[in-house]
Amino acid sequence: MKNVSICVPTFNGERYLEETLISILNQSYNNFEIVIVDDKSSDATWEIVSRYAKQDTRIKLFRNESNLGLVNNWNKCIELSQGEWIKFVFQDDIIRHDCLELMLKAANIDTPFVFCTRDFLFHNDIDPETKEYLMTIPRFNELFSGSNFISTNQICQAVLNDSRNFFGEPSSTLIHRSIFEHFGPFNAEMVQLCDLEYWIRVGINTGIKYIPDSLAQFRVHPTSTSSKNNASQLYRSNYIDRLILLHEFAYNPNYEPLRRFVKQRKLHLNFKTQLAKRAQFLRNMAYSNSTDLLTKTTLINHWKTAVKAYPKLESSIYLIPYKIESWFRMNLLWRFSKNA
Repeated sequence: MKNVSICVPTFNGERYLEETLISILNQSYNNFEIVIVDDKSSDATWEIVSRYAKQDTRIKLFRNESNLGLVNNWNKCIELSQGEWIKFVFQDDIIRHDCLELMLKAANIDTPFVFCTRDFLFHNDIDPETKEYLMTIPRFNELFSGSNFISTNQICQAVLNDSRNFFGEPSSTLIHRSIFEHFGPFNAEMVQLCDLEYWIRVGINTGIKYIPDSLAQFRVHPTSTSSKNNASQLYRSNYIDRLILLHEFAYNPNYEPLRRFVKQRKLHLNFKTQLAKRAQFLRNMAYSNSTDLLTKTTLINHWKTAVKAYPKLESSIYLIPYKIESWFRMNLLWRFSKNA
């Protein structure tokens, strides 16, 4: 039997956590450990998981001494797990009783990256815009009809066509440990697109085994990360994350298959030029005088943090024409418009 670690990163998840744990414990396949890493919750999360751990020895509890943040806690779960296969189940989500069984049947060392179809569970208070956005994201079965293995080239083309997260959330995955050993952990510099970036990073190198059955449910509610990130901090969670993703397309060695795909098909794409143009635009946005002081300070801090992690956002030869254009607009064009 294959050895599985079910990773459940938690933070203030008392509302739906028991429902999540019950769906895990009711699995038809039972050779697994449940690794729960709590990121210093201030609600009843720790009390809930402690109670369940007393009832089932497969549950292993860990509590961070300080709050690590979303992505670092995901990575901590992986570090503390011991299974050959990693199955994330987030504290709000639910997996079908045969989820593990069916995903493990599809998994082997030659197909170490497995996805299933997932459905959304929308809370009544979710705004129509968020719901509509999520429902318009294409799904695997719409993009790759009739196929249970998606090749690296298919993934490259799909990503170039639509860079939204058509893959799904971590609860819809099963990942062999060797993937993390080879491609590294989730990118903690990202806020909203951390899972999407990882799926692309791995998928363009390994391909993806796909199960059309809907085996997981991803819950969207007003306090969930997806909902909060869509409602606030748009600059950091969306714009900067998209910029980091474009940076990886342009420079990260793991994205060489994507760059090679573009070159072989003679597509008119230059990721480095696109990155420079977008970086200059977002820098200008951060330093613009059109926002109030508090917002401007926040945006500048977000920008500086991104540049510290990715220096090419401000120091690349591809930036030169866009810097000149920005200088021209700020120092000359306003004079012409004023005199007109």
